[in-house]
Amino acid sequence: MKKKISFLSIAVIALIFFGFGCEKDEENILAPRDLILEYATNGKDLILTWTASETADIDGYYIYFNGVKIDHVDDTVTTYTHVDPDTVGEYKVTAYRGNNESEGATAFSVTYVFAPSDLILEYAANGKDLVLTWTASTTTDIDGYYIYFNGGRIGSVVATVTTYTHVNPDTAGEYKVTAYRGEDESTGATANFVPYIIAPSALILDGATNQNDLVLTWTASRTPDIDGYYIYFNGGEIGDVAATVTAFTHINPATVGEYKVTTYRGGDESAGVTASTVPHEGIGELWDMDTPEIIFYSGWGWNWNTGRGFSYSVIEVNKDNIEFYYDLDNTLSSGRDLLWGVNETGFLRIASYTNAGNLPTMGYMNCEDVITGQAYALIAVKTYSTTWHYIKLRIDSYSSTPHDRIAFTYAFQLVPNFTLLD
Repeated sequence: MKKKISFLSIAVIALIFFGFGCEKDEENILAPRDLILEYATNGKDLILTWTASETADIDGYYIYFNGVKIDHVDDTVTTYTHVDPDTVGEYKVTAYRGNNESEGATAFSVTYVFAPSDLILEYAANGKDLVLTWTASTTTDIDGYYIYFNGGRIGSVVATVTTYTHVNPDTAGEYKVTAYRGEDESTGATANFVPYIIAPSALILDGATNQNDLVLTWTASRTPDIDGYYIYFNGGEIGDVAATVTAFTHINPATVGEYKVTTYRGGDESAGVTASTVPHEGIGELWDMDTPEIIFYSGWGWNWNTGRGFSYSVIEVNKDNIEFYYDLDNTLSSGRDLLWGVNETGFLRIASYTNAGNLPTMGYMNCEDVITGQAYALIAVKTYSTTWHYIKLRIDSYSSTPHDRIAFTYAFQLVPNFTLLD
């Protein structure tokens, strides 16, 4: 009995010793360390990383957010992604084994200021200002955006705005747009700007002194380092001039058509400014001055900007509009022949309305007889104008019932002092 008691005592002592030793082991699970929080590239998810617990035989790690356990991972894992957290707060990661848990590694999250993206540069309609647009920051509570050019801040906009206009930039460089909240500022969305070759503007066509050649003039390109200008006619290049020149003379063009002037630098070429010598063609009709003017008009004139013609009652209030009128003796007469007439038109018979080439510059009379099928060259001058316009006109039909009436086709050359209409 004595020996038995002795063995029992030893067993109890051993159990107590080893049991207490294990319990102590369980209580000393070492916590993970160095918890780091970083946003994922999508700007929404938050990635947690930590240094593993130095306790070798743990089961894994618990993840807490604002005191609430949200997940766990295996013992071999030292990272966790919190998908799209909608609030900021404290994260904690603990190591665990069975029912025992270590202290926690903690870190506080803040709303990260994410940069805007997809910065795009485009010229405004005026061809001078540069418009910047970008995709908004995914950070919802920013104060706004800063705009930089070549490292210097040039402006800012509020958080709801994703566009900015840089007025007339004259140098190349880098644009950058950042998001900011208080003193915190994101990285930037960037785009490089190289001034594109700006086309010349305001192309004007005018007849030369001899009225057969055509003079082109334009406003210079605003791009400062161009090599020169190309001149095109009906799609084919007919010349080029140096960057300091803004005029070109097309010697005796054989046909009418469209002119275009572009700017070039090396192999780069701008869009073009255009103007046309194609005349405006239309039809009209007049009644002789013996007819009732309330219904049937005898005067005619053109809009010199569009080339469109209109009939007018031959009364003094219309004196500035009337270029010629249909007379009582069956003639086309200059508006200057009216008692209060101011505009003058000369008439000259030509062989054909469709003949190619230039209209004559001399031999015009102040009236011409109306003959069906006959074509006439006209030269019209307004009293207040220092230029004149050439017109072709053909009498298409004549009728004497119920009153003398003519119908005609005309072509009005919008280019002043220029005789080519075909």
